[in-house]
Amino acid sequence: MTTADDEPLPARAAAMALFGSGLIRRDEAVLASRARAILMSLGHTAAVARMTLERLEDAGRLTRIESPEGRAYTVAPAHRAVVDDAERDARGDDLVNTSWDGRWTLVRLGGLPLTRDQWRDVRSRLRFAHFAPVRNRVWLACGAHDLRPVLGPLGLDPAAWTALVVTGRPPTHPRGLADRYLDIDATAARYRRFLDRWTDAPEIATAADYVRLHLGWIMTVRQDPRLPVETLPADWPARPALAVFRRLADTGLVAARADEAASLVAGRAS
Repeated sequence: MTTADDEPLPARAAAMALFGSGLIRRDEAVLASRARAILMSLGHTAAVARMTLERLEDAGRLTRIESPEGRAYTVAPAHRAVVDDAERDARGDDLVNTSWDGRWTLVRLGGLPLTRDQWRDVRSRLRFAHFAPVRNRVWLACGAHDLRPVLGPLGLDPAAWTALVVTGRPPTHPRGLADRYLDIDATAARYRRFLDRWTDAPEIATAADYVRLHLGWIMTVRQDPRLPVETLPADWPARPALAVFRRLADTGLVAARADEAASLVAGRAS
């Protein structure tokens, strides 16, 4: 169901979406040949697809196993929390923040000697915890947050970051902070782009289409800092977009699993 307006999804994110979109169970491994085929269906070359899987293995995100059907990959234990975060965020249970407690958490990351892959993990974990970047290595989120379950799984020393919880009084009133540091219009635009792309789309029929839908949704919601509802306009598009995602995903998951049948998961083939 690729359209003329679709661009190839980021290869690394698309590969990981195979494991975090509900297509397979937690204990299952995806055959490398099928993972490459799905990435190619999403617009990537065979060389890029193969290199992406190998780099994810080298980075400790995927674990390679050998099965009777050939090479396969499963999520590495150390990266399972990130995949679980993506699955939880996709459900959208807290998409609109109606229970803000009047506090904000401001995080300043110190001069951590991290690799590019490690910084990518830090940014991913903070975004899934609904932090938004406000300037270099400074992140902001609604509510009081304990950073230990957010950054602890990455093996980071708590002394390397500073977390400050402030109350919602001027100049930290939600509207003032949102207007000063967070781009509400950009967040709304991402939801509207999702609505434009998927509202009138046909039902999901293939695993590649399901990954495209799921990852498009994740890339939308992970950049939403879940601002207090009192800071949002009356026509905030998050809930309409969630309804479209759920409608397509509920039927699309069944179709995507049927499309792959026994060919996607190692050990499932007859």
